[in-house]
Amino acid sequence: MARLFRRLALAGAVLLILVWVLTPLYFLVITALTPEGAQTPGLRPPPVLSLEHFQRVLVGTNTLWPFLFNSTAVGLGTVAVVLALALPAAYALARWKALLSRLLYTGFFWLRMLPPISLTIPFYLIFSKVGLLDTRLGLTLALVPLNIPLAVWILTGFIGSVPKELEEAAWIDGASFAGTFTRIILPVTINGIIATGIFIFLEAYTHYLLALVVTNVRAAPLTVFIAGQQTDYRFLIGPMLSAAVFGTLPMIVLYTISLKHLKRVAMAGGMTF
Repeated sequence: MARLFRRLALAGAVLLILVWVLTPLYFLVITALTPEGAQTPGLRPPPVLSLEHFQRVLVGTNTLWPFLFNSTAVGLGTVAVVLALALPAAYALARWKALLSRLLYTGFFWLRMLPPISLTIPFYLIFSKVGLLDTRLGLTLALVPLNIPLAVWILTGFIGSVPKELEEAAWIDGASFAGTFTRIILPVTINGIIATGIFIFLEAYTHYLLALVVTNVRAAPLTVFIAGQQTDYRFLIGPMLSAAVFGTLPMIVLYTISLKHLKRVAMAGGMTF
């Protein structure tokens, strides 16, 4: 009886969480499909659904495609730079067992708590002097320091789960330090690296505050485009939510892929921190 009660309580808690998470998404989609001037009658969908708001942001002169391209390019660039810097740092922290390494590891954790708003004015002043305002390169460079702590924090756990005996066997066979890193560590932790890269991409893809400050038109990402769906007198709710729905689709796909890689890591033995 007690076991049945626990299962029912767990099922009820899961159902409550699903309702809490999916209700905003439901209203997001329904409102995007509601014709201009129509009202959404509570939880029920409107009697007539329309794609006019999607057509407005996907076809015409002011569409989301250039902004979506900027978001994708900045996200991929951020992933490349962050992984190139975070992988060696994570490897050193995972293998260097000393008090200083633990302090550095904790320092990366505290850097993650740095509010992005504290960096907006410094980045704006620096980029205005070197000609990086309203460029995809400038936005990428601004997002890199915000995501390196997260990448180091996650990758240290993935690399720490790799038995050190694999590296020692490679060294006995004459492999160099760089060869061991590229031929042993990277292939073994590839699932963790891919999952980390996806997380970093999503962080860069959805970032808004820095993008609002250091970009204007040419390099503005999708988040700025969505927030800009307004006039002097009102918000254009339909086009705004239509762009949000369309921009959410790549995130859902990438998050699903990352879960698959995290499951493979868990089946292979998990992570150690």
